[in-house]
Parts: sequence; structure tokens; C-alpha cells
Amino acid sequence: MQITLWQSEVMEAITEHLKKKKIEFKIDDFDDVWIEFQEPVWREKKHKNGKPILNKFGYPEREIEKYETVSHAFSEDAEFRIYTSFVDDD
Repeated sequence: MQITLWQSEVMEAITEHLKKKKIEFKIDDFDDVWIEFQEPVWREKKHKNGKPILNKFGYPEREIEKYETVSHAFSEDAEFRIYTSFVDDD
């Protein structure tokens, strides 16, 4: 399932959420909005001899080496997409 929200909908939801917490937040249509998040940097695990360590399927094992801060502009024509699956009602 894919949920798509436009920038204005996301900013409206953030404004409402902050208003409930009694934090004043106002965004104008012409303000630049930036999203910043931490993204993992992966590297292959290696033996002492430098060859990659393979898992039981024959693919190199990977581990997170560090996290990088990534920034992206979230302009008025941008979309925010969430991909998820349905929850069983069991």
C-alpha cells in the first residue's frame, strides 16, 4: 500500500501537532522547507586477508559503518510517500 501526501498536507499536519503541544509554528507558502535525516553508510565485512565474509547464501555480509546526515528540499510540489502493508485484523 502506498500513502501519498503533498508538502502542504504534511506541513499542515505538523503545524496542528505542534499547536496541540502549545508550540507556535507558522510556515508561509514561500518559506523553504528542508528535511534532514540520518542515513546509514554500509560496508562489507572482511576477513583478515581482505576477502569479503559471505553469508550462507553466498552474498557478502554488510554492516553499518556510520550514519550520514542527509538534507533534501521539501518544496511545495513535493510528495511524501509511505510504503507499507496492510495489518491483518486477526
